[in-house]
Amino acid sequence: MKSAQALERALALDMIIASRALLLNRLGKEHPTLPADLFYSPDELEVLEVKKKETGQFAEAKKLNVLQANILTAMLTGFPARKCDGHPGAKILAQGLTALQAIVWYKEQGPPGQSQSKRHRRRGAT
Repeated sequence: MKSAQALERALALDMIIASRALLLNRLGKEHPTLPADLFYSPDELEVLEVKKKETGQFAEAKKLNVLQANILTAMLTGFPARKCDGHPGAKILAQGLTALQAIVWYKEQGPPGQSQSKRHRRRGAT
């Protein structure tokens, strides 16, 4: 951070992630059956569906609820998700959300060598 403006931008981003992590943490505990699509974007849910298939967690669920999505998000950064582990905490959830955003961003970049205009057309086609 070479300037105050850069620090302000970094803190603003951190505050957004922290507030989202706290909200999702609280909702996962108090209203775990709410649909995840209310709080996670379609791109994020697509990544979490891959994680769900990879781990075998929540195989019976057709649509993820908030608690399930939170657990899968936390698993992106090492949360073991054993029955005795309970709910992921806000810190591990924030780390998972950061990783989830990075995966979504990387996925949106498309395959190497694909031009920017093709990426935009591909997104609009789905």
